[in-house]
Amino acid sequence: VNLTTITGIVGTGKSTLAGLLTDNNTSFKISGDLNSVTKGADICKPQNGPTASAPKICICDVEGQADGLGIGWEAKLAAPLVLTSKVLIVNVMCNTGRLSVTSIDRLRNVLHVVQMVHPDKMRENMLGHLHVILRDCPSNMSVEDATRKLLAKEDVEKCNPMCRPQAIERNKLRSDIAKYFASANVWCLPKPCSDPTAFSGLLAGASPEFQEQLTALKK
Repeated sequence: VNLTTITGIVGTGKSTLAGLLTDNNTSFKISGDLNSVTKGADICKPQNGPTASAPKICICDVEGQADGLGIGWEAKLAAPLVLTSKVLIVNVMCNTGRLSVTSIDRLRNVLHVVQMVHPDKMRENMLGHLHVILRDCPSNMSVEDATRKLLAKEDVEKCNPMCRPQAIERNKLRSDIAKYFASANVWCLPKPCSDPTAFSGLLAGASPEFQEQLTALKK
């Protein structure tokens, strides 16, 4: 069984995404506000893979980040799941069109805990496949631009001298992602419908563009 773990800020639709990936919008508890209803981690029953010969898949919905319990708790909760997951999904709300590496900055703390757990066993490509899912993206946002902003290294020399230390830290995170994950990809999901707040959580109720992107992601 391959484990797919979904992390992200509380209230950004992690559980809805988890339900869509299992084709069952009742598999995970969903909140209509910014309060986290997922406590710890919820794991669904094994699902069939994309092909008959593929391993079964379990989707794990992790408690939302930034819910007041602190970065230390978030990292300790996520670290064992990151170590055992074939796929790690970082769910990011992108409805404003603004994007920066801070969207995945909490991975830094998770990787730090992983390094503390296995200080002598860290090796290249030891973790699963990282997928950064940008939600409710505007139509003018391309995967290429989003990938460059999130994962491509900045030219530190061109940064304002006052901002260079932060740029160096961001580049360190990018280097760690490239080194330790088997692969890293960015996806731009459009709004599921014109009014996302009215979305039922069922793929059949989503726009053709959303259905196409989600179907590609599931493969």
